[in-house]
Amino acid sequence: TLVPQIDGRPLAVLTLGTRLSFAPETCDHLRSLQESLTTGLGVILARELVRKTSEDLRQKNTELELQAAELDSQNMELELQAMQLGEMNRVKTAFLSNMSHELRTPLNSVIALSGVLSRRLSKAIPAEELGYLDIIERNGRHLLALINDVLDLARLESGRETVHAAEFDAAEAVRETAELLSPLATEKGLTMKVEASKKLTVFTDRYKLVRILQNLLGNAIKFTSAGSVTMTIREQPEWLVITVSDTGIGIPADQLQMIFEEFRQANHPSASGQQGSGLGLAIARRNAILLGGSLSVKSTVGEGSTFELRLPLKHHIPEEPVESTEYFGPSGHGGNRILLVEDNEAAIIQIQDLLAPPAFSLRVANNGLDGLAAIRAEVPDAIILDLNMPGVDGFAVLKALREEAATAHTPVLILTARHVSREELSFLKENGIFQLIQKGAVRREELLKTIHLMLGTAEPTGTA
Repeated sequence: TLVPQIDGRPLAVLTLGTRLSFAPETCDHLRSLQESLTTGLGVILARELVRKTSEDLRQKNTELELQAAELDSQNMELELQAMQLGEMNRVKTAFLSNMSHELRTPLNSVIALSGVLSRRLSKAIPAEELGYLDIIERNGRHLLALINDVLDLARLESGRETVHAAEFDAAEAVRETAELLSPLATEKGLTMKVEASKKLTVFTDRYKLVRILQNLLGNAIKFTSAGSVTMTIREQPEWLVITVSDTGIGIPADQLQMIFEEFRQANHPSASGQQGSGLGLAIARRNAILLGGSLSVKSTVGEGSTFELRLPLKHHIPEEPVESTEYFGPSGHGGNRILLVEDNEAAIIQIQDLLAPPAFSLRVANNGLDGLAAIRAEVPDAIILDLNMPGVDGFAVLKALREEAATAHTPVLILTARHVSREELSFLKENGIFQLIQKGAVRREELLKTIHLMLGTAEPTGTA
């Protein structure tokens, strides 16, 4: 019996049997073959191991190739999905932008005409019916604000929202915002406090700052039934810090972060009847982040809440900023002749009611071509111009005006329901508009004041 071994491990057992006895020489010869058998068996086993290893490697390579192909397919699918999502996002933004105009136009008509009827029929119909008109106008403005919020959110989500930074007094912006919303606080018997004594110059987007403050202050008033609402503004090294505090119902600790999510609001029993769209704080925080800052909240249920807005004193813009100020162009030098270029009947009625004779001399052109013809016939002291009109739109009218020496410096107020892009705003400012106003976003008294500023005339007491 022979037992070939490698490293002490048996490879095989070889037994030879016979009825005859082996001669000693034969036994020695057989024993001498054990080393050769061991070597041969080792080679055979090694080759088998190599074959098996090679087969395993080929199988694994095949699996890896299949996995690589699958990953390539998944990557292509992800890239396709990313392209589709990008296109869907672009289409969504375009849809919301277009729909905002389609919704704003009839809604502005409802707001404008209900206001006109309220003033004209104030002594002709019962107080109850006047109240109905007030409700129509109030709810119309509420719906318009909701549409604007949805559009703002869509722009922020798409990354297309831009910052128009300019230097201004933040303390003045705080006081103006508080003054604008103080009637709401007075109506609820709340005390409005503003702690903004000195001038505080910042370089940021004034419109977005005011929008944030309006959301914070509006929420504070809405959810405070008694006590006070306080706005404070202070300067820290390189930072502007504004707080809005109230003595309202407060927010449960487990819901403090949720209130900054879209369409989410704190679930509080005391807030019944005070629900809104759930967009205001989400938009406020997104705008704060866009301006390089932050928005946080501290609150105690039953005691009130404090929101803190932190913004850089100087907003960093990587590219050359488009300056943005409240008034873009020069005003007139007196006079009362105004040309309205507008195709919407309700908007025309609203402006005719606002700019009635003898204080104003108003002409109306129903489209861009008629507007240009009216201007060439008689150059007005100022022009109120819509942007969305069939045929020759407001942009083309403005361009034509600035190319004529007689109208190169005529004040132009843009009054539109259109969402204006950054490029369009740059074009409007390059062509010297006096101001851009969104239809429905400004009250009658404010619009009248703006028109007087554009004309360069003093506003008579009690005109509104």
